[in-house]
Amino acid sequence: MKLKTITGLILFILSSMIVSAQKISSTPSAPTVIDEVTVQFDISQCQRKDLLGFTGEVYAHTGVFIEGGSNWDHVIAGWSENIEKAKCTRVSDNVYELSITPSVSAYYNIGAAEKVISMNFVLRSADQSKQTEDLFLTVYEPGLT
Repeated sequence: MKLKTITGLILFILSSMIVSAQKISSTPSAPTVIDEVTVQFDISQCQRKDLLGFTGEVYAHTGVFIEGGSNWDHVIAGWSENIEKAKCTRVSDNVYELSITPSVSAYYNIGAAEKVISMNFVLRSADQSKQTEDLFLTVYEPGLT
């Protein structure tokens, strides 16, 4: 009995550490194509540390993974394009946000027949000299709980 309790406690602590140490999260936490989404990136949790401590402008190179497509469909701008729509807001040391508005579908210009699997991101400096690795956020079907 003690072993089960200790094992349960260890699993709880480990899962809490994983949840608190996420490199990408969103509001809502289970975004759908019809949602307005705020995506938050914790650069300190990324494997690639180029942007750690960086204070300049950061942009998201972003697209979606469409079922049956590639990981980078509906990319909103070329790698070297610094467009306002892809500019991230620095909210604290090493934490940035990107607003996907008015919905995932509208932001990426998704067709009605297309099923979005994930939103995909690489955060980079304005001059493209610093970047993160590829970051993925699952997109859920509307109505699923």
